[in-house]
Amino acid sequence: MMKEYGDEPFIRFVREKQVMGRNWDIRKGSVWPDGEEMLFAEREVIKKRLWLWMPDSFSKLSEELALVKYPDQNCPDLIYTDPTTTVIVSFTKMQMEAGRETEACDSMERQIRDAYGEESVQGTEIVYAGEMEIPCLISVTPALDAAVYNRMFFFSLEHNVYLGVCNCLEQSDWKELFAQMVASIRAASQ
Repeated sequence: MMKEYGDEPFIRFVREKQVMGRNWDIRKGSVWPDGEEMLFAEREVIKKRLWLWMPDSFSKLSEELALVKYPDQNCPDLIYTDPTTTVIVSFTKMQMEAGRETEACDSMERQIRDAYGEESVQGTEIVYAGEMEIPCLISVTPALDAAVYNRMFFFSLEHNVYLGVCNCLEQSDWKELFAQMVASIRAASQ
């Protein structure tokens, strides 16, 4: 064990308090996931139909990178990511009619439990975004060299159910921010 000198314990204490005291509300200025400053704003995700608060630095993932990240046929319809491509927000139109969001969530939960085991599912919850009730499924699944945290959410838009997925590395600070992002969803009048 290394010996600490002088003000080192005090400096470490001050730095820890600064991190704890930072803003974590995406609608009230900069937030600091994983030590990086980010500004969020409401962004149009699906033209004239769906808006969501997302970091300014997120952009659409190129088709080439999407094929690398999702080599099978399960590539989402729309993918937004941070510059490192380790934090993803994606959307997929499901072959399911509107009003069946809870059924879609339950089905996805069974599929994940079957594929990755009981311990992979961390729970479900309902998030309220305005008047929308959005079922969410939270899971941790294996990737090539790390565990991935997934917040899947199901909502209706124009007579169809959509699957949204926010994911990051399991040890990341994004988990609470994802919950706020889902709660920020605003859809055009149905």
